[in-house]
Amino acid sequence: MKVCVLASGSSGNALFVQEGRTRLLVDAGLTAKQLEDRLRAIDVEPAGLHGIVVSHEHTDHLRGAGVLARRHGLPVWMTGGTLDAAKSTFRGTERLLTFENDEAFAIGDLHIQPFALPHDAADPVNFLVSGRDARLGIATDLGVVTQLIYQRLKEADLVVLET
Repeated sequence: MKVCVLASGSSGNALFVQEGRTRLLVDAGLTAKQLEDRLRAIDVEPAGLHGIVVSHEHTDHLRGAGVLARRHGLPVWMTGGTLDAAKSTFRGTERLLTFENDEAFAIGDLHIQPFALPHDAADPVNFLVSGRDARLGIATDLGVVTQLIYQRLKEADLVVLET
């Protein structure tokens, strides 16, 4: 599994994850241009992504998702609650897909287990992302470590933490 933090913090969050041929962006909290530049800096063409997975609707996690999705034909996954709260970010031409909080789903070679966190958003999630031989815990906007968060993150080989 390849992991690269492209941005972290209140000015924007974005994380690149690759397993086999599957390439994802987890959160897109910078402008589309900034995301494209940072992806290219690690030799990843934005059009080669399999999609964007969004943790919640706050701008520092979502800012470039709509433009990036439209420019490169990328699907965007998020919870239904996040989609409802983020509708103004999208123009209606993007391929928007939803998943349920705490229900695992797969995108290509990556298995994604979303899990809830306490945060002031509609339906915020963090993720445990599993590949063939590695598990990545992604915990953003973390103020309190709940028992659920602890249980999910202790399964990870690597944790990316933003608090």
